[in-house]
Amino acid sequence: MTKAAGLTITALDGVRGPIGAQIREIDLAAPQPDAGYEKLRAALSAFGVLVAGDQRLTHTQHEALSRRIGDVALVRRASEELVARGWRVETSYERAPPAATLLSVHSTASACDLSWQSMTAAHDALSPGLRRTLSGLRAVHRAESGNEAEAVHPVVTRHPVTGRGVLFVNPVYTTRFEGWTRAESAGLLRFLFAHAADPGFGVRLRGEPGTVVWWDNRQVWHRVSGAGAQSRAVVSRSTFTGTVPAAATHP
Repeated sequence: MTKAAGLTITALDGVRGPIGAQIREIDLAAPQPDAGYEKLRAALSAFGVLVAGDQRLTHTQHEALSRRIGDVALVRRASEELVARGWRVETSYERAPPAATLLSVHSTASACDLSWQSMTAAHDALSPGLRRTLSGLRAVHRAESGNEAEAVHPVVTRHPVTGRGVLFVNPVYTTRFEGWTRAESAGLLRFLFAHAADPGFGVRLRGEPGTVVWWDNRQVWHRVSGAGAQSRAVVSRSTFTGTVPAAATHP
């Protein structure tokens, strides 16, 4: 447990895995001391996902919070279908994908679950031999149909804050290894996707009104999940400026 600047950061209730922390004793709508925001940034790198409940932020308050905690690339408010889709890293097909995403849930028409997987834990659980093999590979990330955006990133990246290795591939956008065909890539990618989706690396929570979640795209997968294909919600969502992923210096 960590306490600073009037806030408490603890592991999520009922979670025993390597990801996720709860923010308590804080009103995110109100300006906080600089030390509080520094503590939140450090906790994001340490835990990958930060959750605060009962916040009830307006969109204006969400935007103000976003600009206090990071370098905002995009902020929007929308009524959208939270559609159950595959595991992904936010727009990993960009040359410099967003560093993080902040989501405030204002209202929901029906229940939806939000899930994340730690790609740091997934990397660390691989055998030393496979980590060495992957450290020499790069993978092609391509946007879904209708968008020609494409980028090539190291398969094992180095987190810019913690320095730890991260398995940086995902089922939605990663199509093949650089220099390999799709057919040649398919077997190893299937193994990595199945390995990384192990529930022991993840956390899942109910997206209820008043929930605020901040996650680190440099080290986690995310998806909407649950029993229902769709759930309409009014949300505010911010993404934060990222950097070009760097290769890990050792497996």
